[in-house]
Amino acid sequence: MVLTNTLTLSQVIWKRLYKTSSGMEKGTLFHIRNVINRRNVTKRCKQDLNAHEDFFLLTVRSHIIASAMKVLGMPSIGSAPASEILSPDVWMLDDTQRASKILGVASNIIEKYVDFKMEFICKDSEIDDIDIDYIHSYACEVMNVGLLNMEFCDASKEGDGDCLIRVWKYLMLLYRASKRTNYAIEAFTLLLQYHISLAPTFAELKWSRFINVHGRPGRNISCDLHMEHLNRIAKTAVDGLGANKTEKAIDRVGKTVGTLTETLDMYDIENHVGEESGAHTSKT
Repeated sequence: MVLTNTLTLSQVIWKRLYKTSSGMEKGTLFHIRNVINRRNVTKRCKQDLNAHEDFFLLTVRSHIIASAMKVLGMPSIGSAPASEILSPDVWMLDDTQRASKILGVASNIIEKYVDFKMEFICKDSEIDDIDIDYIHSYACEVMNVGLLNMEFCDASKEGDGDCLIRVWKYLMLLYRASKRTNYAIEAFTLLLQYHISLAPTFAELKWSRFINVHGRPGRNISCDLHMEHLNRIAKTAVDGLGANKTEKAIDRVGKTVGTLTETLDMYDIENHVGEESGAHTSKT
């Protein structure tokens, strides 16, 4: 069962929300990209997936903050909440009461801006309706798809198979509406196998789709991605054979990938070579 497909999800999001013709329309992804000068973000997210994910995550978080400010009646980021939902003495309460207040604020944001029925993906964008606030609808779709993407990534990092199964129910609808038929069928097949056709023993395979090579919490990656990392090491080793590429030599390289990976990791540790990261070391 395939549980993760970050690239495909990013491509679907970009196809739905990123239009290079919307540079003059405030609030669109292309307009925001120009305002904050993210020149490494283009129409083809496959060229630099990390840069596109970082930009989209920044945009979604900004929408969440703006929604919270609207619900709490905050005219600026430094002003105090005017809404009675969050009283001024909330920080003097105990942890349980404070958590209840914060959850109440989150519930208000979700009820106003998040569409759990996914009705936004079924609307025909080519039909003009003067009663629809398209700016508000676009912002809500950014939040809806963005929160779904964040949930998808967090569940993968935590190795939470149950959460990913729930996310796939929404992804099936999103892929179907975006004309990604093969992925919609894959999502349907996954859910059919898990809920109906597979025996309970096989259904527990949802927990064996991840690997944590660092041993630290929240550092899981999909087994498919880990295999791609090993394939990259194997291809580099094969390229190093030069003119000595033979079937026997390539087979030997394949059998030593595990040992070769450990050797490379130990070399980096002994020489204080830092680990490559797809995230910024400081906020931008």
